[in-house]
Amino acid sequence: MAILRLSGGEAPGILRRLCGRTTWDSHRLVLCDLRQSDGSLLDRGMAVWMKAPRSYTGEDVVELHLHGGQALAQLALQTCLRLGARLARPGEFTLRAFLNGKLDLAQAEAVQQLIQSRSLASVNMASRNLLGVFSQQVERLRKSLLEWLVLLEAEIDFGDEVMGQSPEESQRRWQLACAQVEH
Repeated sequence: MAILRLSGGEAPGILRRLCGRTTWDSHRLVLCDLRQSDGSLLDRGMAVWMKAPRSYTGEDVVELHLHGGQALAQLALQTCLRLGARLARPGEFTLRAFLNGKLDLAQAEAVQQLIQSRSLASVNMASRNLLGVFSQQVERLRKSLLEWLVLLEAEIDFGDEVMGQSPEESQRRWQLACAQVEH
């Protein structure tokens, strides 16, 4: 099986020209005859359109699912290029996902880690990061430190007027945050 993915505003138009269909339901895999620019049959395969923003990149995305084979995949790619597509740069789909708010920076880096994984342990760690586990830990720590900072500033600015946290409590919270960062 070969899968070609197109992302961006031109993707739905290219799909319509490839399959000859004018209407598509988002996120529905459809059997269709994919045709070359001259109208000759390229493959009877599956195609799906994912309407923005409900896609990996946050843009309109089209996937063509073709029978396997390097020659067929290459011919389908050349047909898409003739219809207005261009080759994506390495990491471009993940960059688009990051720029469109679909992934945070840690998740985008996890995609690269997942691709480069050489062991089951590194796959597991990258997969957890892709799901946002690391980002959630950082966010919890950030909130905890902001809360600590607010209490500390209140104690410094209004120590006589409001009950802040004791120096011992402040020290304990700081040590806990340091331990979490170290972990």
